[in-house]
Formats: sequence, C-alpha cells, structure tokens
Amino acid sequence: MAELVQAQKRAKRNDEVAVRLPGSSIMTSGAGDGILALQEDDDEPRTSNLQAPIMLLTGQEAPVYCFKFSPRGDVAASAGVEKAIYLWDVYGDCQNYNVLRGHQNAVLDLAWLRDGRTLVSAGADKTVMIWDAHKGKRKRKYTSHAAIVNAISAGRAGDSIAS
Repeated sequence: MAELVQAQKRAKRNDEVAVRLPGSSIMTSGAGDGILALQEDDDEPRTSNLQAPIMLLTGQEAPVYCFKFSPRGDVAASAGVEKAIYLWDVYGDCQNYNVLRGHQNAVLDLAWLRDGRTLVSAGADKTVMIWDAHKGKRKRKYTSHAAIVNAISAGRAGDSIAS
C-alpha cells in the first residue's frame, strides 16, 4: 500500500522545493497549495545517514526549473525564475549555504562537472555560466548564444560542456 503525505506550503507562497533522494520513494511537487509525496510502504531498513528520504528546501521566492545533485551527492543546486542558483547541504537540516547571482533572466538548467565543485548554468538570458560552488564565485561567462539556452550537459571526461 502507499501512504499519501502532504506538506503545506508556508503562507501559500512558491518558496519550497521538495526533492526525491536517491533510493527513496516517489515525489511530486508543483504550484498550488502543497507538495505531495507518495511513499511506497516497504519494510527494508534505511541504509543512508540522511534524516529523511525526502528533503523540503525553503527559501526560493519563485518557481524552480531545475535541481541537480553534485556527483558526490553531498551538495545540491536549484534554480529557476529567480535568476539565481541556490546551493544546499544535503545532510543535516538541508540548509541553503549560498546563492549564486549573475544571470539576467531565468536559469533553465544546471550541470555539475565531475570534480564536484564546478557548476554550469544555462539561462534565458542567452548565457552559459561556469561557477565555483565552493567559493561561490563565477569563473566564466559565455555570451555567444543567439537565443535562450534551454539545456546544458557536462561531459563524462571531466571538464567539457555542451549547450
């Protein structure tokens, strides 16, 4: 059987993000009055050090378009309409520890490089930006796109990106 869990949004604002962690149950989120999570009822013991299989991240003021875990899984990044990238600790209370600003329009996609500290963002402002997530600084800005950059992907080899 499945158990339906609903977490109400604070002040009915679009300021929360719910995330399905690897190895956890199914989760859905979206605009409206709450975040719905469907958890499968299983008797398997937990094998992670996480406080819960679903994280509820609060703080973003506008809709979120993308969410990515770092390659090591200890950090996550989210971004969207707010033109900013939020960095989150995955363990503990899942606190937002930094906000990266630099895009002039919505951030549409994110990708982590294999080093686990370099993050790449694609924006509706026709730019691709490379960030050092540990220092919270932009390393490079590419402005050669003639239109909105909808997607970005990091290569398996290490430091290559495609947009």
